[in-house]
Amino acid sequence: MLPKSFLQKLRALLKKSPHKRDRIEEALKNAFSLLVVASEKAYPLDEETINAIVTMRRQYYTNEITVDTEVRFWQAYTLMAQAIHPITIDSVKANSASADDPSIWSFGEFFGRSQSLAQKCARNYKILSSLTLITLICLQVYWYIGYALVSDINTQTDNIDTLQDSIRNIQFPKSDQLDNNQKDAISSELSILKFQLSEHKNWKKAASVHLQNWNEVWSSLDLITKQPWQLDEFQLLDREIQERIQLVSAENTLQAISTYFLPMLYGLIGACFYILRQLPKEIEDVTFTKKSYTNYSLRLAQGPLAGILVSYFVTPPNTTKSPNPENIESLLIIDPGINSLSPLALAFVAGYSVEFIFKILDKILSLPLAESESKSRNTLPLNCPLNSKSLKQKENS
Repeated sequence: MLPKSFLQKLRALLKKSPHKRDRIEEALKNAFSLLVVASEKAYPLDEETINAIVTMRRQYYTNEITVDTEVRFWQAYTLMAQAIHPITIDSVKANSASADDPSIWSFGEFFGRSQSLAQKCARNYKILSSLTLITLICLQVYWYIGYALVSDINTQTDNIDTLQDSIRNIQFPKSDQLDNNQKDAISSELSILKFQLSEHKNWKKAASVHLQNWNEVWSSLDLITKQPWQLDEFQLLDREIQERIQLVSAENTLQAISTYFLPMLYGLIGACFYILRQLPKEIEDVTFTKKSYTNYSLRLAQGPLAGILVSYFVTPPNTTKSPNPENIESLLIIDPGINSLSPLALAFVAGYSVEFIFKILDKILSLPLAESESKSRNTLPLNCPLNSKSLKQKENS
């Protein structure tokens, strides 16, 4: 309860202000907005509180405001604000259709419909989540196609080497004395191996051509550097060297996508999932404010950072020149249990629960500092002022 003397001084001060009626009118509008929300949400309000607000409004429009009426109005306004907390006038305005913020853009302006700040934010986050999900699916499919091509080329290369070794062993047998049946069997086996060798070479060539088209997609998006196959000298190289360059470039691109881009997108989609889950609750409880929109915007920036951070700690960078396809394949495995979650699943969890991730990091980083401080407190130097002072006190005694 505010003291009556303080409110009387406040009223006298407002009399001197030229905007006194504007301020009172704004306070009345805010009080009635809170009163409407309190009635809709079934908040228990005292009859005197409601009577003070209604009386103040009636006397304001008849220009008959008394000191007691204004004092009771401000007291009732304070009590009502405390009763319906955490609902505030800011949250009521943010959820009202008359709220207009030019910094929050939405499609409602094209159709002539006025939207509240909460509706605009919900629409914008819904669009952002859909775009992020579509981008993630496209990149995941593109990554999987490149991974399948690289794995196919590596498999066909191993099969070709194995068949060539088998053909060399058949062409140069250890025994020179062979009958006709053995020669026919060897020639039949040799023809089968050559046919298989030709088939595997054709499959490898088809995968290599497809891989070239796959490389053209991401290389066309690189506006800073030029890839070897974009130079004129590339056509002068041997066919095997060209295929090897394409293969190595694809493997490096796959590693970059799986290490950086996919964890960032999974962290972002996790943050969007959190926002879409929390935002309806705040709108339903009429607790959404402009500060909530700012916090959600910061959450979108924290999600990708947490995702790539967790993915980096889970999968350290590969130091080999050519990444093992089995390591790339492991990114798609998601087993039940936190110990066997893939880096991409952990990136999604990190984007959804950013606070939990940063709390763990704060605790990890604070442990060495706490240990050093405890050691410095327990171990004092021999010639410190505290020891010398205690020795002098002993001598005096």
